[in-house]
Amino acid sequence: MKSLYILDGAAPLVTLVFYISEFLFIQWDKYPDSIEGWYLLFQQSKVVGLFYLNALDILSIALLGVMFLALYAALKPVNGSLMKIAVYFGLLGVGEFIVPWVAMLSIMKLSEQYALAHTAEVGIRLLAAGETLGALGTATPQTAGFFFLAIGVFTLSLVMLRGNQFNKITETAPKPPELAGVKPPASLSYWRRPARAAVGN
Repeated sequence: MKSLYILDGAAPLVTLVFYISEFLFIQWDKYPDSIEGWYLLFQQSKVVGLFYLNALDILSIALLGVMFLALYAALKPVNGSLMKIAVYFGLLGVGEFIVPWVAMLSIMKLSEQYALAHTAEVGIRLLAAGETLGALGTATPQTAGFFFLAIGVFTLSLVMLRGNQFNKITETAPKPPELAGVKPPASLSYWRRPARAAVGN
């Protein structure tokens, strides 16, 4: 149990390091603005492509799930029923964020196939597949994930206000996604986002 609390306390720091590294590493003037640009980026370097794709966000959001579990262990004696509801919606929101992002990693395979395309028709089909894949990063699934996380955080807040023993451990309540640096992209296609800073993701 103690190790879970330690991991819970370390999660925000690890997340902060991830976001700082992304902002420092990414050259925003070279940010791809089309699916073809993303394919070329991954062909040049998969590591750089993953950074530009904000792949570290997958780990950052996963750490929110760890925080919910640690808080459940700490606050279960206060109100076990509400904490189960909080963890349920929290983990549901985490999954709603992570699943589309993991699916978007398929762009690496598509970029390889695009590089080997021998006809214009095959290239067009692969570009269309990439555009479809980019739709996973639009606001709809991310907004749903934010909504579920918000319910989980709100329920956590109710339990924390009821109990006093939470003061005995480090207070590391998970924040809603927009406070943790995660905001749903507002563009119609993930691949056409001008920059993370511009859309908040």
